[in-house]
Amino acid sequence: MDGTKQAFSKRQRVLIVENEPTLVQKLQDIVETLGAMIVAPERCINDAIEILNAGSVDVVLLDTDISIQNLSLLARSCQKKRIPFALITTYGGFTFDDPALDTAPRLYKPLDECSVRTIVTRALHDRLACAH
Repeated sequence: MDGTKQAFSKRQRVLIVENEPTLVQKLQDIVETLGAMIVAPERCINDAIEILNAGSVDVVLLDTDISIQNLSLLARSCQKKRIPFALITTYGGFTFDDPALDTAPRLYKPLDECSVRTIVTRALHDRLACAH
């Protein structure tokens, strides 16, 4: 660990849906320094939805380089289960037709460690607040 105080217990689970291995590794390293754990890095939306439905996820980080229809499906599943999510994207001013996607927090590529920490920490705090 780089001296950063752990913010969460290992029980907090983050699902990364990203197809670029170097980004997955970077996200995993940052999430783990916060004291959370990665459920599984996924490339497939259907597998991610199965994991989400199994109830073993607290936060989802979702790459936008997946079809919009599939993004919307996962975003709506997260909302239904009250699981915070953030989009990983290269596109700054891009808007989505689906409000679930358009209002989601965004992490911009190339990933900035401070931004990732801020988004994940906020999402995990929101998740814990909803649970109480």
